[in-house]
Amino acid sequence: LAFLHLANDIIQNGLSSAPQFAKLFEPVLSPAFRETARLPSNGIRSAIAHLLIVWADRQVYPRAFLRQLRSICQTSAAQADSALDPESVVDASPFAFSFTSALINASALSCQTRQRPQQQQPPFSVAGDPTPDAIATGGDSTPGSTPGRRNLSVFREELQRGLQLDAIKVVKTSELIKELEALQSTPSGDAATRQTISEFPTEVSDVQSAKKLVEFDKLKAEQLLEQVRGALNQLDAYNRLLDEEMSQRTNLGLSLPAYRSFLQEEIRQTRALIEVGTF
Repeated sequence: LAFLHLANDIIQNGLSSAPQFAKLFEPVLSPAFRETARLPSNGIRSAIAHLLIVWADRQVYPRAFLRQLRSICQTSAAQADSALDPESVVDASPFAFSFTSALINASALSCQTRQRPQQQQPPFSVAGDPTPDAIATGGDSTPGSTPGRRNLSVFREELQRGLQLDAIKVVKTSELIKELEALQSTPSGDAATRQTISEFPTEVSDVQSAKKLVEFDKLKAEQLLEQVRGALNQLDAYNRLLDEEMSQRTNLGLSLPAYRSFLQEEIRQTRALIEVGTF
């Protein structure tokens, strides 16, 4: 999915300035879509189906080639799912759609949106483009905004976010609580250290003042040099602590959504088991 994401960026950004990229990528798209569709993740497969619809809507590739890619994805996903427990395959195939119907539905949804501009629109998985849910339900989902190139960045961000969450190992609840508690007392909130840094002599950071002192008083110059070294060591230590804190916050910023996504998936699977009567 990461490579498809990258290829999509290059192809769409080069449609007007470098159309040769679309041709260069064409021979490798079939195996790329085939291998990605094998993954038993409805989220990833929906993202692939969505990409096919976006390419059809923006005429990135001929419709016949996109139908071929869709068929390859259908076959690959079906073969991968055949090795799984049938009861564990609870989602309909995201590739069971018609390009014509999907684009007509997307156009109709856009017209409805223009007729009701004041109504607040619930979020799509990718704003403005036909979603896999819209494909599966024949376009009965809530309408979004008109498709446009401005949505490319949104599409890229959501795919990247999903890719990050899929790559993150879900931590235990107890470990997550420890990470949150560790951020209750952080270097960035250490008032004493910030006060110490603010009380450094002016000459430590003022080059002109230090230069004058060095020129007229060698003894004070040596003392200033020691002060500068001490200040530098303190700043280095403080910066290392800030870097560690930033790393902790970054990891936590990924762990929390991954944990939430894990819980949502557990709920979805439990509901599916209840519905089929095998709970």
